[in-house]
Amino acid sequence: MKLTKQKLEQLIMEEFTRRISDEVKPTNYPEYTDKLTRLAKYDYPQARELADTLDEPLNIELSPDEMETKPYVSDNDRIRTFRKWMVSKGYGPQIRRILQAPDREGADSERIFKEYIDETKNYRVYNAVLGAYRVEHIPFLDEETGESLPLGSSRPFRVTNTYHYPRS
Repeated sequence: MKLTKQKLEQLIMEEFTRRISDEVKPTNYPEYTDKLTRLAKYDYPQARELADTLDEPLNIELSPDEMETKPYVSDNDRIRTFRKWMVSKGYGPQIRRILQAPDREGADSERIFKEYIDETKNYRVYNAVLGAYRVEHIPFLDEETGESLPLGSSRPFRVTNTYHYPRS
């Protein structure tokens, strides 16, 4: 049998997953597994309660119609996006030069970051660059509203990479 990408995706989507707390639990009552899984699809709280009472792992059926995939964008891609914007504005690709010498040659880093936010409204790229280059004098922005966070606060990582550089 030839395994195509489409067939592989279908096989993955037809699988079940266990609750995180049940990953290592053995199945004591295999006759209840299907019933608990069906119940979890329609009434999850009750299925969870029954599974806990029986000390049985709860399998949850994955439905491809209800699943949503989001593209993964790393901080490197976000920094590259900021660099491309800087080059398009004539600032050059050297972010570090602008950040380390904010007043030299009229390249004020705060002004450049404000200009970027005013034009693009891309708060995740803004925060990724500040976090990657450990900028201390410019505050992070809330990634949903764009409001300025207090100086010294850690990087918000709702939808961004979970890794961030702590500010000291």
